[in-house]
Amino acid sequence: LTSTEDLLNGVYMLTSYALLADDTPWAKTRLPFARDLMVNMENRDHWDPEKRNGIMKAQSERVGAGAEICDLAPLGESFAAVPGNLYLAVKTFCANLLLTTYYQNNNDLHSADYSYAYAQKTAKTLAAAFDAATGILPANLLSPDTSAAAPRLIAALDPLAIPTYLGLTTTLPEYF
Repeated sequence: LTSTEDLLNGVYMLTSYALLADDTPWAKTRLPFARDLMVNMENRDHWDPEKRNGIMKAQSERVGAGAEICDLAPLGESFAAVPGNLYLAVKTFCANLLLTTYYQNNNDLHSADYSYAYAQKTAKTLAAAFDAATGILPANLLSPDTSAAAPRLIAALDPLAIPTYLGLTTTLPEYF
């Protein structure tokens, strides 16, 4: 029942601590929880694995009849919606980058392959959404607007800070 952002923040917290701390017993005991987080991310993409593209679309039940909004909602309507949000798509990619390394470090190669594949799906969708003519990634990937008047979202780079700090962005060429 947690929000999409809370889910991704949970992945960030678990993996960044595990990757920074020299606490292998702690990290290994969290593997089942990390797998649950991964499954939750995938199910928010689409319940049918064949229809997943790496972009979370489902929303928390907490919103009831409303719509889940992103923390970036004050920046404008294009940034508010959770389904297809560029910032959350980049954060989903980064969360899977973090999970892949976390799983590898804990010898859970099956889960590492799984999160790596999901990161590849997200990267493929992000790359496909890029409009080379305008040089724009749309603020929302499900309702793209890449016109000259389209809002630009520099905050979409924010999720890269932790993977960069951890030295994981050297693997970006594998995805893009």
